[in-house]
Amino acid sequence: MDDKAIIAKLNEDRREPIFVSFSDFNGKKYLDIRKVYKDEKTGEMRPTKKGISLDAATYELLMKVLEDKDVEIHKYLNGEL
Repeated sequence: MDDKAIIAKLNEDRREPIFVSFSDFNGKKYLDIRKVYKDEKTGEMRPTKKGISLDAATYELLMKVLEDKDVEIHKYLNGEL
C-alpha cells in the first residue's frame, strides 16, 4: 500500500488492522476503509476484500448518520441498548 495515501491506521496490534486511505479509481476519488494483512513473502501490508470505498456523496451521508445517531451508537456499543 502507498503510505502517502494512508491517513490512519487502526488496530495495528491485530492480525488484520484497518487502514483508512485516499484512493483514485477511474478518475474518481474515494475514502477507502479496509482491513489489511502482512504479505509473508514481501513483508508489505496488502488490502483484503473486507472494506468499503466511499465517494464524496456517500461519505457525507455516512458522516450525517454518525453525527445524528452518535448518542444511540455509543449506548449500543457500551451495552446500554
